[in-house]
Amino acid sequence: MRRVGIKTVVLPMSDDAVPTVVYTKRDSGSTGPDEMSFQEYFVHRHCSPRVTGFRFDNIERALPAPGVSAALTEADLVIICPSNPW
Repeated sequence: MRRVGIKTVVLPMSDDAVPTVVYTKRDSGSTGPDEMSFQEYFVHRHCSPRVTGFRFDNIERALPAPGVSAALTEADLVIICPSNPW
């Protein structure tokens, strides 16, 4: 990116753990859980069953990573990229 004159700063949202919990809808006859970790859903179950919602554990206590607040205040443009496809 720097080669073409684009200056970027990539920062994590937080240094605190904020695990994603996936809520799912059981298919008829399914014995799987109604909620599971994102890793379980994405890797082990290959994005199945159908998603009905999400929860982000510890989000209320997570603090911005160093530099995030200042970067947001000073930025001309902010691009938010999730760590998962949802």
